[in-house]
Amino acid sequence: MSALRRPLTLLLAPLLTLAVLIAAAPTAGAATSSLAWGGYSNGKIPSSALCAIPWDTSDRMRCDATVKLIALNTLYKAKWGSNLCINDAYRSYDKQVALFKKYGSPRAAKPGTSTHGWGLALDLGCGINVYTDARHKWLSSVGPKYGYAQPSWALAKGSNPEPWHWQYFGTYNPGSRPPAPKPPTPTPAPPPAPKVATTATVAVTGLWPRTATVTLKSKTTGKALASAPVLIATRAVDATAFSYVRTVKTNAAGQVAFVDSPDRPTVARFTYAGTTTTLPTSATATLTTVTELSGSYVRDRRGPVVSGRLTTPDDVAVSNQTVALQRRLADSTTWTTVASLQSDARGAVWSEVQREKDSYYRFSYAGKSGQYVGDVSREVRVRMKTPVTGRG
Repeated sequence: MSALRRPLTLLLAPLLTLAVLIAAAPTAGAATSSLAWGGYSNGKIPSSALCAIPWDTSDRMRCDATVKLIALNTLYKAKWGSNLCINDAYRSYDKQVALFKKYGSPRAAKPGTSTHGWGLALDLGCGINVYTDARHKWLSSVGPKYGYAQPSWALAKGSNPEPWHWQYFGTYNPGSRPPAPKPPTPTPAPPPAPKVATTATVAVTGLWPRTATVTLKSKTTGKALASAPVLIATRAVDATAFSYVRTVKTNAAGQVAFVDSPDRPTVARFTYAGTTTTLPTSATATLTTVTELSGSYVRDRRGPVVSGRLTTPDDVAVSNQTVALQRRLADSTTWTTVASLQSDARGAVWSEVQREKDSYYRFSYAGKSGQYVGDVSREVRVRMKTPVTGRG
């Protein structure tokens, strides 16, 4: 070999050796292409092409891998009483970039080369992430039957030990998909608690003015309903429509008082509308009208006349009411009704009386049940000769 060819031979030998090594080493593209599926790129698989893990729907895998994982999880749950703990599954390209930037190699794969980016890798926890844990050993034994195992580099004696990293090595089956999840059975709403029944009672006191007091209580416990709004409305006894007066809240004793001086008999109605927890109730009361009856002597050419007038205390006429004229002899204590009279539009009544004997006369109004309170007039004295007014 000449001196000129020897250096050339020495130079070519290392280049040939490098070329052989390069040809023998698998390229990154070849490695990823063996895992590629569906025509997608690593980390850029749409969610619609992946299937969620039913007990951890935030994580997804290739659909046939999810089907096998569900079957494997059934055995795992029967053995250990809980689901497989999924810490990570499919990783988007952007997530791979972020992890590589944070952890670097070899802890994080170069973006675009991670098996997570194909939806075929899982990071598991809850004991499986420890080589010596019984769960890790169980999965190492059972997992391969469902296509799941650790790659050699992730084993305890591998080049990058990661006990949490598992992969699906099964043959791609594009038609295998997990059944659609059943919609959760809606929990029937509990029946509403029965509302508390309430009672309303009314007591009327006083004559003029009259006071109607309503009391609200729980029918069950008898406890007063404080701060309960009560609507007050009134109508005349001979009417049908009520007129709104006002709304008042009950006091601590559950009471609302309505004070009125009715010129004619009035029905007061108290209404409690109830709440979400209490039933409504109402009560009515009639406010009877107090009357005043006067009596006096009137001179007349034909004979003595006594007259009277039936009114309310504020001088409103009470008409069309039956008023009795009663007589008592001066030497007697017994009153006898001698005439039945009807009050006119002014509330007036009158009658001629006898004077053959000294007598006393008076008007008596018995009232009307539930409407008017009766009254008796002053006594009018009629003498045989000279009539004079009697004692009041």
